[in-house]
Amino acid sequence: MRAMLCVAVLIALPALAAGAESPDKLYGDAYRYIREAKRAEYKHDADMAWQRYRKAGGILGSIIETYPSWNHQGVEAQLALCHAGASRNLPASLRQEDPILGEAREQAGRLDQTDQRKLAMYKQVEWEQKKLYDVEHLMADFAQLAQARILLGKEKGARITAEEMRQAEEDAKNKSAQKASDNAEVDTDGDGLTDQEEIELGTDPENEDTDDDGLNDYEEVNDYGTDPLDSDSDDDGLTDGEEVYDYGTDPLDKDTDGDDMDDGEEVEDGYDPLEPYATE
Repeated sequence: MRAMLCVAVLIALPALAAGAESPDKLYGDAYRYIREAKRAEYKHDADMAWQRYRKAGGILGSIIETYPSWNHQGVEAQLALCHAGASRNLPASLRQEDPILGEAREQAGRLDQTDQRKLAMYKQVEWEQKKLYDVEHLMADFAQLAQARILLGKEKGARITAEEMRQAEEDAKNKSAQKASDNAEVDTDGDGLTDQEEIELGTDPENEDTDDDGLNDYEEVNDYGTDPLDSDSDDDGLTDGEEVYDYGTDPLDKDTDGDDMDDGEEVEDGYDPLEPYATE
Protein backbone atom coordinates (compact mmCIF):
# COMPACT_ATOMS: atom_id res chain seq x y z
CA MET A 1 0.00 0.00 0.00
CA ARG A 2 2.83 2.42 0.84
CA ALA A 3 4.50 1.73 -2.51
CA MET A 4 1.30 2.36 -4.46
CA LEU A 5 0.69 5.54 -2.41
CA CYS A 6 4.16 6.82 -3.32
CA VAL A 7 3.48 6.19 -6.99
CA ALA A 8 0.08 7.89 -6.79
CA VAL A 9 1.71 10.95 -5.20
CA LEU A 10 4.39 11.04 -7.92
CA ILE A 11 1.69 10.89 -10.60
CA ALA A 12 -0.38 13.62 -8.97
CA LEU A 13 2.57 16.08 -8.62
CA PRO A 14 2.71 17.14 -12.30
CA ALA A 15 -1.10 17.39 -12.67
CA LEU A 16 -2.08 19.92 -15.30
CA ALA A 17 -4.56 22.64 -14.60
CA ALA A 18 -7.69 22.09 -16.66
CA GLY A 19 -8.10 25.79 -17.45
CA ALA A 20 -10.50 26.41 -20.30
CA GLU A 21 -9.83 23.08 -22.01
CA SER A 22 -12.77 20.71 -22.35
CA PRO A 23 -12.72 17.29 -20.66
CA ASP A 24 -12.86 15.65 -24.10
CA LYS A 25 -9.66 17.45 -25.13
CA LEU A 26 -7.93 16.57 -21.85
CA TYR A 27 -9.05 12.93 -22.08
CA GLY A 28 -7.72 12.75 -25.64
CA ASP A 29 -4.34 14.13 -24.45
CA ALA A 30 -4.22 11.53 -21.67
CA TYR A 31 -5.12 8.82 -24.16
CA ARG A 32 -2.19 9.79 -26.38
CA TYR A 33 0.22 9.74 -23.44
CA ILE A 34 -1.04 6.29 -22.42
CA ARG A 35 -0.47 5.01 -25.95
CA GLU A 36 3.05 6.46 -25.94
CA ALA A 37 3.67 4.80 -22.56
CA LYS A 38 2.51 1.41 -23.88
CA ARG A 39 4.79 1.76 -26.91
CA ALA A 40 7.71 2.66 -24.63
CA GLU A 41 7.01 -0.41 -22.49
CA TYR A 42 6.97 -2.55 -25.63
CA LYS A 43 10.41 -1.14 -26.51
CA HIS A 44 11.59 -1.72 -22.89
CA ASP A 45 12.10 2.03 -22.35
CA ALA A 46 11.02 2.14 -18.70
CA ASP A 47 11.99 5.79 -18.11
CA MET A 48 9.93 7.05 -21.05
CA ALA A 49 6.99 4.81 -20.07
CA TRP A 50 7.12 6.12 -16.48
CA GLN A 51 7.14 9.76 -17.66
CA ARG A 52 4.22 9.25 -20.03
CA TYR A 53 2.14 7.40 -17.44
CA ARG A 54 2.81 10.27 -14.99
CA LYS A 55 1.70 12.87 -17.52
CA ALA A 56 -1.42 10.93 -18.40
CA GLY A 57 -2.19 10.41 -14.70
CA GLY A 58 -1.77 14.13 -14.04
CA ILE A 59 -4.24 15.04 -16.77
CA LEU A 60 -6.75 12.45 -15.59
CA GLY A 61 -6.40 13.72 -12.03
CA SER A 62 -7.18 17.25 -13.20
CA ILE A 63 -10.29 15.97 -15.00
CA ILE A 64 -11.54 14.30 -11.80
CA GLU A 65 -10.90 17.48 -9.82
CA THR A 66 -12.39 19.94 -12.35
CA TYR A 67 -15.08 17.79 -13.98
CA PRO A 68 -16.00 15.25 -11.28
CA SER A 69 -19.16 14.03 -13.04
CA TRP A 70 -17.67 13.68 -16.55
CA ASN A 71 -17.14 9.99 -17.59
CA HIS A 72 -16.20 9.31 -13.97
CA GLN A 73 -15.94 5.53 -14.27
CA GLY A 74 -13.83 5.64 -17.45
CA VAL A 75 -11.47 8.30 -16.10
CA GLU A 76 -10.91 6.40 -12.84
CA ALA A 77 -10.24 3.19 -14.77
CA GLN A 78 -7.60 4.92 -16.90
CA LEU A 79 -6.08 6.57 -13.82
CA ALA A 80 -5.74 3.16 -12.17
CA LEU A 81 -4.01 1.95 -15.35
CA CYS A 82 -1.57 4.87 -15.09
CA HIS A 83 -0.84 4.07 -11.43
CA ALA A 84 -0.07 0.47 -12.29
CA GLY A 85 2.03 1.45 -15.33
CA ALA A 86 4.07 4.00 -13.39
CA SER A 87 4.63 1.46 -10.63
CA ARG A 88 5.92 -1.11 -13.15
CA ASN A 89 8.32 1.38 -14.74
CA LEU A 90 9.54 3.34 -11.72
CA PRO A 91 13.12 4.63 -12.41
CA ALA A 92 16.01 2.81 -10.73
CA SER A 93 16.95 5.89 -8.68
CA LEU A 94 13.52 6.01 -7.07
CA ARG A 95 13.51 2.26 -6.47
CA GLN A 96 16.81 2.59 -4.58
CA GLU A 97 15.47 5.47 -2.49
CA ASP A 98 12.32 3.61 -1.47
CA PRO A 99 13.04 0.41 0.53
CA ILE A 100 9.37 -0.55 0.34
CA LEU A 101 9.95 -1.38 -3.32
CA GLY A 102 12.30 -4.18 -2.28
CA GLU A 103 9.31 -5.90 -0.74
CA ALA A 104 7.34 -5.24 -3.91
CA ARG A 105 10.06 -6.91 -5.97
CA GLU A 106 9.96 -9.92 -3.67
CA GLN A 107 6.21 -10.14 -4.21
CA ALA A 108 6.80 -9.94 -7.96
CA GLY A 109 9.28 -12.80 -7.64
CA ARG A 110 6.69 -14.88 -5.83
CA LEU A 111 4.21 -14.11 -8.58
CA ASP A 112 6.79 -15.26 -11.13
CA GLN A 113 7.10 -18.56 -9.27
CA THR A 114 3.32 -18.85 -9.42
CA ASP A 115 3.49 -18.28 -13.19
CA GLN A 116 6.08 -21.06 -13.46
CA ARG A 117 3.76 -23.43 -11.59
CA LYS A 118 0.92 -22.42 -13.91
CA LEU A 119 3.15 -23.14 -16.93
CA ALA A 120 3.95 -26.59 -15.57
CA MET A 121 0.25 -27.21 -15.03
CA TYR A 122 -0.54 -26.10 -18.60
CA LYS A 123 2.09 -28.51 -19.94
CA GLN A 124 0.52 -31.30 -17.92
CA VAL A 125 -2.87 -30.42 -19.40
CA GLU A 126 -1.37 -30.48 -22.91
CA TRP A 127 0.06 -33.93 -22.26
CA GLU A 128 -3.30 -35.16 -20.96
CA GLN A 129 -5.01 -33.72 -24.04
CA LYS A 130 -2.55 -35.53 -26.33
CA LYS A 131 -3.25 -38.82 -24.55
CA LEU A 132 -6.98 -38.18 -24.92
CA TYR A 133 -6.43 -37.45 -28.63
CA ASP A 134 -4.64 -40.80 -29.04
CA VAL A 135 -7.43 -42.62 -27.21
CA GLU A 136 -10.08 -40.92 -29.35
CA HIS A 137 -8.31 -42.01 -32.53
CA LEU A 138 -8.06 -45.57 -31.23
CA MET A 139 -11.78 -45.50 -30.46
CA ALA A 140 -12.42 -44.16 -33.97
CA ASP A 141 -10.59 -47.18 -35.42
CA PHE A 142 -12.78 -49.52 -33.37
CA ALA A 143 -15.86 -47.59 -34.49
CA GLN A 144 -14.78 -47.91 -38.12
CA LEU A 145 -14.45 -51.69 -37.73
CA ALA A 146 -17.86 -51.90 -36.06
CA GLN A 147 -19.43 -49.86 -38.87
CA ALA A 148 -17.78 -52.12 -41.47
CA ARG A 149 -19.28 -55.22 -39.82
CA ILE A 150 -22.73 -53.59 -39.94
CA LEU A 151 -22.36 -52.69 -43.62
CA LEU A 152 -21.16 -56.22 -44.45
CA GLY A 153 -23.81 -57.89 -42.33
CA LYS A 154 -21.26 -59.61 -40.09
CA GLU A 155 -21.66 -60.49 -36.43
CA LYS A 156 -20.12 -58.41 -33.66
CA GLY A 157 -16.43 -59.29 -33.22
CA ALA A 158 -16.19 -61.14 -36.56
CA ARG A 159 -12.87 -60.93 -38.40
CA ILE A 160 -12.74 -58.70 -41.48
CA THR A 161 -10.28 -59.07 -44.36
CA ALA A 162 -8.62 -56.14 -46.10
CA GLU A 163 -10.76 -56.72 -49.19
CA GLU A 164 -13.92 -56.70 -47.08
CA MET A 165 -12.77 -53.47 -45.40
CA ARG A 166 -12.31 -51.81 -48.81
CA GLN A 167 -15.76 -53.01 -49.84
CA ALA A 168 -17.26 -51.55 -46.66
CA GLU A 169 -15.53 -48.22 -47.32
CA GLU A 170 -16.89 -48.21 -50.87
CA ASP A 171 -20.42 -48.92 -49.58
CA ALA A 172 -20.07 -46.10 -47.05
CA LYS A 173 -18.98 -43.68 -49.81
CA ASN A 174 -21.97 -44.63 -51.91
CA LYS A 175 -24.34 -44.07 -48.99
CA SER A 176 -22.65 -40.75 -48.24
CA ALA A 177 -23.05 -39.66 -51.87
CA GLN A 178 -26.72 -40.59 -51.79
CA LYS A 179 -27.19 -38.64 -48.56
CA ALA A 180 -25.41 -35.63 -50.08
CA SER A 181 -27.77 -35.79 -53.05
CA ASP A 182 -30.74 -35.91 -50.69
CA ASN A 183 -29.37 -32.91 -48.75
CA ALA A 184 -28.68 -30.79 -51.84
CA GLU A 185 -32.00 -28.91 -51.60
CA VAL A 186 -32.78 -29.34 -47.89
CA ASP A 187 -32.20 -26.50 -45.38
CA THR A 188 -33.01 -28.04 -42.00
CA ASP A 189 -32.17 -25.00 -39.85
CA GLY A 190 -33.61 -22.41 -42.27
CA ASP A 191 -30.48 -20.23 -42.35
CA GLY A 192 -30.33 -19.97 -46.15
CA LEU A 193 -27.63 -22.61 -46.65
CA THR A 194 -28.58 -26.10 -47.77
CA ASP A 195 -27.61 -28.99 -45.55
CA GLN A 196 -25.06 -30.11 -48.16
CA GLU A 197 -23.46 -26.65 -48.22
CA GLU A 198 -23.26 -26.72 -44.43
CA ILE A 199 -21.65 -30.17 -44.48
CA GLU A 200 -19.03 -28.86 -46.93
CA LEU A 201 -18.43 -25.76 -44.80
CA GLY A 202 -18.28 -27.77 -41.58
CA THR A 203 -21.19 -25.87 -40.03
CA ASP A 204 -24.11 -27.47 -38.20
CA PRO A 205 -27.04 -28.01 -40.61
CA GLU A 206 -29.38 -28.09 -37.60
CA ASN A 207 -28.18 -24.81 -36.06
CA GLU A 208 -28.59 -21.56 -38.01
CA ASP A 209 -25.77 -19.89 -35.99
CA THR A 210 -23.11 -22.56 -35.58
CA ASP A 211 -20.57 -20.39 -33.72
CA ASP A 212 -23.26 -18.56 -31.68
CA ASP A 213 -21.94 -15.07 -32.49
CA GLY A 214 -25.25 -13.41 -33.43
CA LEU A 215 -24.85 -13.80 -37.21
CA ASN A 216 -26.43 -16.80 -38.88
CA ASP A 217 -24.28 -19.05 -41.06
CA TYR A 218 -25.66 -17.65 -44.34
CA GLU A 219 -24.91 -14.04 -43.31
CA GLU A 220 -21.36 -14.93 -42.34
CA VAL A 221 -20.62 -16.78 -45.61
CA ASN A 222 -22.47 -14.57 -48.10
CA ASP A 223 -22.95 -11.11 -46.54
CA TYR A 224 -19.96 -10.36 -44.31
CA GLY A 225 -17.28 -12.90 -45.31
CA THR A 226 -16.69 -13.86 -41.68
CA ASP A 227 -15.88 -17.34 -40.43
CA PRO A 228 -19.10 -19.22 -39.50
CA LEU A 229 -17.01 -21.50 -37.25
CA ASP A 230 -15.28 -18.66 -35.34
CA SER A 231 -17.39 -16.28 -33.25
CA ASP A 232 -14.64 -13.62 -33.39
CA SER A 233 -13.23 -13.71 -36.93
CA ASP A 234 -10.68 -10.91 -36.42
CA ASP A 235 -9.75 -11.88 -32.83
CA ASP A 236 -10.31 -8.39 -31.40
CA GLY A 237 -12.39 -9.47 -28.39
CA LEU A 238 -15.80 -8.65 -29.91
CA THR A 239 -18.03 -11.29 -31.51
CA ASP A 240 -18.88 -10.86 -35.18
CA GLY A 241 -22.50 -10.13 -34.24
CA GLU A 242 -21.48 -7.45 -31.72
CA GLU A 243 -19.31 -5.76 -34.34
CA VAL A 244 -22.07 -5.73 -36.99
CA TYR A 245 -25.14 -4.97 -34.87
CA ASP A 246 -23.91 -3.29 -31.66
CA TYR A 247 -20.85 -1.20 -32.57
CA GLY A 248 -20.85 -0.91 -36.38
CA THR A 249 -17.20 -1.99 -36.53
CA ASP A 250 -15.59 -4.21 -39.17
CA PRO A 251 -15.71 -7.88 -38.07
CA LEU A 252 -12.73 -8.60 -40.35
CA ASP A 253 -10.52 -5.74 -39.06
CA LYS A 254 -9.48 -5.84 -35.41
CA ASP A 255 -8.68 -2.10 -35.46
CA THR A 256 -11.52 -0.49 -37.43
CA ASP A 257 -10.48 3.14 -36.86
CA GLY A 258 -6.74 2.47 -37.32
CA ASP A 259 -5.60 3.97 -34.01
CA ASP A 260 -3.43 1.01 -32.92
CA MET A 261 -5.97 -0.24 -30.39
CA ASP A 262 -8.11 -3.31 -31.05
CA ASP A 263 -11.87 -2.68 -31.23
CA GLY A 264 -12.50 -4.88 -28.20
CA GLU A 265 -9.86 -3.05 -26.16
CA GLU A 266 -11.38 0.33 -27.09
CA VAL A 267 -14.87 -0.78 -26.06
CA GLU A 268 -13.57 -2.21 -22.78
CA ASP A 269 -11.58 0.96 -21.97
CA GLY A 270 -14.46 3.30 -22.84
CA TYR A 271 -13.19 4.60 -26.19
CA ASP A 272 -15.13 4.88 -29.44
CA PRO A 273 -13.88 2.09 -31.79
CA LEU A 274 -14.99 4.13 -34.82
CA GLU A 275 -13.16 7.35 -33.94
CA PRO A 276 -9.43 7.62 -33.05
CA TYR A 277 -8.84 9.21 -29.60
CA ALA A 278 -12.59 9.62 -28.98
CA THR A 279 -14.68 8.34 -26.07
CA GLU A 280 -18.07 6.71 -26.56
